[in-house]
Parts: sequence; C-alpha cells; structure tokens
Amino acid sequence: MLEDKDTIRESMHRYCDKGTARSNYLVMMEGPDGPVPSVCAAYADAYTKTPEGWRFQRRELIHAFKGEMRLQLP
Repeated sequence: MLEDKDTIRESMHRYCDKGTARSNYLVMMEGPDGPVPSVCAAYADAYTKTPEGWRFQRRELIHAFKGEMRLQLP
C-alpha cells in the first residue's frame, strides 16, 4: 500500500539528497487565424540538497522541434 503524499514528501526531505525532474514548455504566438505553436522544448534537471536548500546540479535544455515548428516572431 502506498503512503500518502505528505508522508512521502516528509521522507524525501528527511532522507533524500538528490532528485531529478523533467519539465516541458510550449510557446504559442498569435497567428493570422489564431494562436499557433512557435517553439517547444523540455528541461531535464538534476537537483542536490545543500544546507541552504535544494539547488540545481544540472539543467539540460532539450529542444523538441516537430515539422515547421520553430521560433517565429511577428
């Protein structure tokens, strides 16, 4: 049986000193017929716990272009 989120979060803060996460983003621009995707990518992050709190150990930007999707400014 899984523990509740608060218990898991407390355990992580008490016993873990490293972590990872992946975040995606999509930038939309206003086109002639409405919003259109302009650029998308992801961040692959690694964190480490220090006496001052959680800090980035590594941040990698991963571009995820598909077809004609690229940064287009009006």
